[in-house]
Amino acid sequence: MPLFHDEEIDGPEEKAPGLPAELPAGEEIVWRGSPDALGLAVHALHIRVVAVYFAALAALAAFRRILEGDGFAAAAGGAGATLLGGAAAVGILTFLAFAMSRSAIFTITTRRVIIRHGAAIKKFINLPFQQISNVSIARRGRVGDIAIDLSEQGKVPYYHLWPFARPMRINRPTPLLRSLREPETAAKALVDAMTEFAPETVNVAPGAGGAPSAQRRPAPQRAPASAPQAVTQGAV
Repeated sequence: MPLFHDEEIDGPEEKAPGLPAELPAGEEIVWRGSPDALGLAVHALHIRVVAVYFAALAALAAFRRILEGDGFAAAAGGAGATLLGGAAAVGILTFLAFAMSRSAIFTITTRRVIIRHGAAIKKFINLPFQQISNVSIARRGRVGDIAIDLSEQGKVPYYHLWPFARPMRINRPTPLLRSLREPETAAKALVDAMTEFAPETVNVAPGAGGAPSAQRRPAPQRAPASAPQAVTQGAV
């Protein structure tokens, strides 16, 4: 199974929901889920920022009309036109978020994490446990994100990941299981699978508040295997 796979180039058929190919013998799915559409709209497409921006433009337009002596009716009309444009922008972004949510599937197996996304062209990101260096979880209100840091051998292009990439990490993209309604459940499934099927690769410890997290086991010369290092819950 390749590191990443583009359905337009590599073939039109999806072997199973969220999978670009059949899983190898003995590999099983332990968790599967999709992002929350409203969470994507708020945290990935930033509809609140867009709404505030157009509201500020509308207030500024109305204020200028009043200063120019056009009256309150003209000021309200100018502000209304700007707000209508803002509502259209928010509506388009919300529609895109719902399309992204419907097309995205996150799959955790006993050997890897697979991200499928793309409303027009499906993309598959294959993340074997051996290429995962760190797993962390962060809550964002009603949803949460799971960040999956990769080793040097596991780099994936940022454009291939977006919007399921950690913000401001363009040079070293970090896959993100974004806007999950129950991120703790997914994180526990991932950490349990890594603990059972890749024990030589990671140390596992609870993060802050009991949230599960995992970190690649350090090399023997840096730290003994008997002294595992915990990864605390942090912002993603």
